[in-house]
Amino acid sequence: ARSAAARLGAVAEAATRRVYAACEAEAAKGTKRGLVEADATWDTTKELASKTYYTAMKTFPSMVKVVEADANAGWNQFKSKAAQFPDGWTVQDTLTGTLFAAELYAWSCVGECVGRGSLFGYDV
Repeated sequence: ARSAAARLGAVAEAATRRVYAACEAEAAKGTKRGLVEADATWDTTKELASKTYYTAMKTFPSMVKVVEADANAGWNQFKSKAAQFPDGWTVQDTLTGTLFAAELYAWSCVGECVGRGSLFGYDV
């Protein structure tokens, strides 16, 4: 009978082989699509990570502009609805506002739980 350590080692080795085979299969797909060079090395990985980082930094200002435009559009829509209150509001507007307030409250509760590190009470 084999020891528990030997059985555990065999299971770990089999799992490692499955992971290695899956990685090889994914790399082959990338090579076939022309995304990965056949002789890729760790330096290639570091270079791609660096390119990804700097590409993200390059696109950041345009993303900020999109977010600002969306926020302004939302704020303008809110102002136009607030100007109609209470006569111009429909039931749908009221329900939308109520759901929005409920979502804000829910996220506030989640933030509170995350901030204190537990669901119930504070450590005293």
